[in-house]
Amino acid sequence: MSENIKITMLGTTGAGKTCFMVGMYAVMQLGVHGFTLSAQDMDDDIDLTDNWERLTEGGEGRFPAATSDTYNFCFNFCYGFKKLMGFEWLDYRGGALRDKASQSDVQTLQKTLNQSSCVFMCISGEHLANKIENSSEALNLAKKTRADRMNFFLNQLHEEQGPVPVVIAITKYDLCMHRKRDDIKEDIKKLFNPLFTEDGGWLVAICPVSLGKGLAGDKNTGNIEPINLHLPLAFAIYVQLSLQFLQLGDYEKQESEKMTVLRNKFLGSWWYNNEIKEAEKRLSEIKAYGNDLQVKMNFLTRELGRIPVYFNGQEQEINV
Repeated sequence: MSENIKITMLGTTGAGKTCFMVGMYAVMQLGVHGFTLSAQDMDDDIDLTDNWERLTEGGEGRFPAATSDTYNFCFNFCYGFKKLMGFEWLDYRGGALRDKASQSDVQTLQKTLNQSSCVFMCISGEHLANKIENSSEALNLAKKTRADRMNFFLNQLHEEQGPVPVVIAITKYDLCMHRKRDDIKEDIKKLFNPLFTEDGGWLVAICPVSLGKGLAGDKNTGNIEPINLHLPLAFAIYVQLSLQFLQLGDYEKQESEKMTVLRNKFLGSWWYNNEIKEAEKRLSEIKAYGNDLQVKMNFLTRELGRIPVYFNGQEQEINV
């Protein structure tokens, strides 16, 4: 696995991308089952923390201004304050989704997206407050949310590297949480139908997130009570740890086969004694690391059991 994976969040202006990141950082700083998040740059930590303090204080200026430029945040995802992996997070101007390819921030977005290990897509809950009744309403909503442009970017991503894990984050969930979750899921499938096709190869999580249900009544004075803000990141990390776990299985098989070959050679156990011991040592280390990964993945599994996850359009049960 690379030192830093890339996570790209797609969403139009006002979808809550920056607020989501600020809230996610605040929640993960405290830790969830021993997992924490820290900015690699101290100034980024201060800026994100200041934004969170303004959110919790309330008032007309509590929400961060819309992002006007492109900036790449670098974070460390840790367990017990020990780094598990680093990842880059691109914060960009939401209007870039509808700009032409000649714009520099659009080019940056496309480049980063095509290198991403996971994609988050934001759909604001205000657009899901009512059921999508027909194809005409679906088309209009796709324009409002820029789901049509997100699908375009996903198509380019597929051509570049094939399917990658996707989180559809329903931001500002407080604005649509009066609806049944199954009905909301069906509307999401209408907006992103290609992600739920049979044999499409897409691994997709649908995750409602909110800074607090009280914000639906009054966004300036409503209480900040985070809902699921850590789950999209938990999903992205879980997938990466799962891939690493599968790679360990391949390494373990290779070492076992190598050791068997050496022992079966004429006088192998005597002549190749040192090589066999080295293989045994590596095999032991691989198994120990795999057991450690299983423990961490089990913690994440408990959290992810709260959201629906689909593969090839079929809902899946998250397990190790």
